[in-house]
Amino acid sequence: MYILGSPVFDRARFTTGRGRTFTVRAIGNSPSNVYITSATLNGKPLHRAWITHDEVIRGGELVLHMSATPNQSWGAAALPPSLTPT
Repeated sequence: MYILGSPVFDRARFTTGRGRTFTVRAIGNSPSNVYITSATLNGKPLHRAWITHDEVIRGGELVLHMSATPNQSWGAAALPPSLTPT
């Protein structure tokens, strides 16, 4: 599990252990735009502030939209499984 936070890069690309490529792009990233206001994973809206290792190793693209103002509803709906009460 990977918790999403403010990136220090605009784009990163790497090859997974399965030989696929995973790319992370931060749109509007700057020293003042430190908040993720929305995200997509492989073109589909991502409403949670985490992704799984399986999602990464399958390859694809994570796009983070950055802003100077937080979107307090983004990422607030779904806790990571490790933090979900049993």
